[in-house]
Amino acid sequence: MIKTSLGEYTVHLNGSENGYLKTVYLGNKQAGFHLINNPLSRQLCALQSMCHELTELYEDLLYTYTEWMNSKKESHPYVNAYERTKPLHRLLRNLYISALIGYAKCFTRSDQGRKYRLQEKQIKKHYSKEELTTHRDILRLRNAWVAHGGASENEDAHVLLIQNPENNHLFLTVGVNIKHLPDSASLEKIKDATLKLLQLCIMLRNEKYEELDKMIEAQPAVLIKGDLQYELHVNSVPTGD
Repeated sequence: MIKTSLGEYTVHLNGSENGYLKTVYLGNKQAGFHLINNPLSRQLCALQSMCHELTELYEDLLYTYTEWMNSKKESHPYVNAYERTKPLHRLLRNLYISALIGYAKCFTRSDQGRKYRLQEKQIKKHYSKEELTTHRDILRLRNAWVAHGGASENEDAHVLLIQNPENNHLFLTVGVNIKHLPDSASLEKIKDATLKLLQLCIMLRNEKYEELDKMIEAQPAVLIKGDLQYELHVNSVPTGD
């Protein structure tokens, strides 16, 4: 069983082969609940999911960036920022790619997923010109390099038919050039952009929460239907409530 705190309530999560069963308790007494499912609640859920994912990404990026900079200043024995072929640098590169995907995911929509996405018009008034340029660069990198097989300055491949200068024999070879990313500047940019987007998502989430709370108070009969539930089936371990 997993227990998490929800103010004065405790959320219990019991695992099974079919997922997890979520229950809520106040002390030793089980509390009932209503599941709110309307467009506003779905937007709130999506923003909460974004906040969780962006928080983890930012924490990982901040830690990695700090280690990276320390390696340059102090020759950190476990992180060599100048060695681009070691497994640690490849892990750093994969974190960078994950950050590009996680950031851009907030601006994409799927009927099977969050069912809500952010749009550029929502962030424009909160971003400086430089921050907006970085935002667009991140989405471009995601679309052209990370998520699709489109053209990108970060990788290219070519086929060469090489002729031996001594006997004119030919042999075929395929070469791939992949830019070693991230460098310090690109890592810092995605770190700062992730924090900026996280702060915006927290603000929007809080606004949606207040809006839904007022809606329930004004029209409880519209949103609260049916009897109290005491169990909720969920498919994964929660990262928070």
